[in-house]
Amino acid sequence: LHNEWRLYINASPTGIISMVEAPRPLRDGLEQLAQLQRGMTRQKRGSNRRDATVAHIGALHERMAYVRKDAIHKLSHRLAHGARVIALPEMNVATQAWAQSKKGWRTANRALYDVAMAELIRQVRYKAEWAGTRVIMVPYEQWSVGTQGLSGQKRQVRIATNLALVASEMDAVSGTVSARGALQET
Repeated sequence: LHNEWRLYINASPTGIISMVEAPRPLRDGLEQLAQLQRGMTRQKRGSNRRDATVAHIGALHERMAYVRKDAIHKLSHRLAHGARVIALPEMNVATQAWAQSKKGWRTANRALYDVAMAELIRQVRYKAEWAGTRVIMVPYEQWSVGTQGLSGQKRQVRIATNLALVASEMDAVSGTVSARGALQET
């Protein structure tokens, strides 16, 4: 969950059934963007060719934004309508990005913004409310248990397991409310 949206969607408390990779539109378009920007620096200000290159750069940024927006919308809808309880990690993405920039982790910071984790969490929360799905925000102290010394996919699987355990515990404590306000049995 650090710089990627490797989300593990859990159907039962025992098994993780699927992983969803985040699209990386900025990473994928970075080479083309750099090429266009290098070409633009060689063009005369105010020329038609430079204006066309600026428009091309703008269109590329717009396409990247649409790819990210579409992926977030589809995944948040799938999560909100496909589960009774969703456990999300509490994280301050802006603070995390600031800390990474202080350490000089420019590419990690870029990757963090490329996946738009805060926007995904925001959309899952409001769409889950519409769908009658219960959202539990899990504090760092609970979702990070046992992750010290782990890295990569092993760390992410451990975090997903911790989130699933918290969700199953919270679901067992109380029932969930459907979109129409009726109490559902767990």
